[in-house]
Amino acid sequence: MTGYHANDKWRCTKFIDNLDYLIIDEADTDFLGKGMYFWEHKSRAEWWLSEKHKEAIVKAELDLSAMLDLTDEEKLSYIKAIADKFNSVMARKGIKTEQIGLKLNYLFDSYKMLSDTYTSIKAHVYYKRLAESDFLYGSKLTAKCVDIYTIRDNPCLVTQRQWVKK
Repeated sequence: MTGYHANDKWRCTKFIDNLDYLIIDEADTDFLGKGMYFWEHKSRAEWWLSEKHKEAIVKAELDLSAMLDLTDEEKLSYIKAIADKFNSVMARKGIKTEQIGLKLNYLFDSYKMLSDTYTSIKAHVYYKRLAESDFLYGSKLTAKCVDIYTIRDNPCLVTQRQWVKK
């Protein structure tokens, strides 16, 4: 899959020039935890560029063959069962229920089978503030729910790196 990422120009330059480098967000608490984030569509990366005052967009081919898909009920039940075993420890460490990124980081760090099995994560993100398309008005469909992906820490899974917007 082609993924799009918006960020500062110097980080994007390093990403393009150094095949061993990923622009990893270590501190994410709200989304998918540690990893380099990618949007499925260029238009979403352009929105992020504008919304978060970023400077550049890059794209790459992503190997998602070992993906923890949080849009799949079976995978979501699997990760919940693992999390349930660690909930009391995470609570003692101050990780709040809604801090899904921190929970995922803790689970990937603590449960080796998880980190040995999955190298990327996918989830839906719902943005209330996005304008709904008139085309979808009145239907059960929405354009406010978008997919986001993260590659946790393996640069080999991100190939064919290119500039989209410098």
